[in-house]
Amino acid sequence: MIGEKAKSILLVDDEFIITLDEKRSLEEYGYRVTTADSGEKAVAALAAGADIDLILMDINLGRGMDGTEAAELILKDHDIPVVFLSSHTEPEIVEKTERISSYGYVVKSSTITVLDASIKMAFKLFDANRKTKAANNKLNATLGAIPDLLFEVGLDGRYYDIHAPNTGFLYKTAEARTGKTLFDVLPPEVSEIVHSALQEAAEKGFSFGRHYQLDVPAGRRWFEISASPVAGSPSEPHFIYLCRDITGRKRGEEKIRRLLEEKELVLKEVNHRIKNNMGSMMSLLSMQSSAVSDPGFSAILRDAENRLRSMGVLYDKLYQSDNLLEISARDYLSTLAQEIVAGFPNAPVVEVEARIDDFVLGIDKVSPLGILYPPWGSS
Repeated sequence: MIGEKAKSILLVDDEFIITLDEKRSLEEYGYRVTTADSGEKAVAALAAGADIDLILMDINLGRGMDGTEAAELILKDHDIPVVFLSSHTEPEIVEKTERISSYGYVVKSSTITVLDASIKMAFKLFDANRKTKAANNKLNATLGAIPDLLFEVGLDGRYYDIHAPNTGFLYKTAEARTGKTLFDVLPPEVSEIVHSALQEAAEKGFSFGRHYQLDVPAGRRWFEISASPVAGSPSEPHFIYLCRDITGRKRGEEKIRRLLEEKELVLKEVNHRIKNNMGSMMSLLSMQSSAVSDPGFSAILRDAENRLRSMGVLYDKLYQSDNLLEISARDYLSTLAQEIVAGFPNAPVVEVEARIDDFVLGIDKVSPLGILYPPWGSS
């Protein structure tokens, strides 16, 4: 490709004539070729930082280390493709090289076309391996950042893999799950919850939000599970499900629930005391208005009683409402009129007809309105 840097090859062979011929052929195919006639020199070249993209390594290198030993030393410190180039075709020799490097084995009698194809294949395999390593490194980093338990299971609940950053959350160890299903390992009520999540994931493509409680080495904990099918699974589908420790959240929710219950009890007690106090004051005003002989003073006491009653009605309406800042004018004033009429001596024969448009009033307006309403409402 135009502008692309030529690949650099280190050719390691102790046979001078063969080396020159192979070097020439490779250069004709566009490679940059450096040579070394021993394993020691090849190791030294890499150690010195030579710009090498691939190594063509002969196995028999005369005295000193052979090609397999040199390759092993190089690969300890360098990630580089090594293609073995040898006249040996014995299975045991080929198998030995495969244990060291899987980038290829070329017989020396092969043509330059075959050698070039083998080199290109080695480069493609090397690039693929690098991408795979990068993807695996990214995946491992992602797993390392996730505090949740991760399980790979089949639809039948059989375990295939486990990732547990905190083994204190495992009900049973990874070893104890080998070859078993979640029905064998987990309590029945928990295994049913997990299996139902897997079934939902199989139908919908995901599952989220199921909770269960379990006694684990770290204590009694709450977990939330989510599940998803593995793409490209074999005929028996596999699933990944995560278990997240939500014990802190559950405890917080329980604390809030208890506080709300306590608040409700306090409000009920306060409401009871306020209504009792208002009732006592209205009773005192009623008795006092009946006891005085002055009609004018008696009317003043009844007005005060009705004003207090209007405040009691407002308070009761607000206590029963979900909105403590606003109230329906029709509802409030109609109820207030009924309460006032109920205090009349001839209340049974009085019929109340309320013609009030329904609109909402803020508490800052309805409170003074209720105080002003009783005098003219009872006139």
